[in-house]
Amino acid sequence: MNMNVANIIASVIFIGIGAWFLIGTLALPTASNAADVGPRAFPLIMSISIITFSIVLLIQSILSIKKGEQKSVKFTKLMNVTVFAGLLILYAYLVPRIGYFVSTLIFFPFIILATGERSWKKVVFITIGFLAFAKLAFDMLLGVPLP
Repeated sequence: MNMNVANIIASVIFIGIGAWFLIGTLALPTASNAADVGPRAFPLIMSISIITFSIVLLIQSILSIKKGEQKSVKFTKLMNVTVFAGLLILYAYLVPRIGYFVSTLIFFPFIILATGERSWKKVVFITIGFLAFAKLAFDMLLGVPLP
């Protein structure tokens, strides 16, 4: 597949995803006071960033086509990508049902393994470190309970 065509397809998809997130973000409540960031600040920044960078990629790809630049895309490790995507879908399904920490403890090691890491020490350390960071940052410091 041509890289420019793949980039155009991806950028259009991500513009749609960014717009979907932006619409959902605008439904969130605003900050309760001027000193508070509010629940919509981070998703608003992320959705606008996704849309902006996707538009930049779209423009770059169109300009590359006009210049006649041709690059091909090679799909490698397609099985890892498929497993990773399946794990993320299953993870998103289970978080509201069994909770964030339990589902993360179960799936995070598999997600790390799907990226190619083979050292169990690293997998355990990264999983525990990530969960500790999430607990400390969100539950304890910010007071934002995770599901």
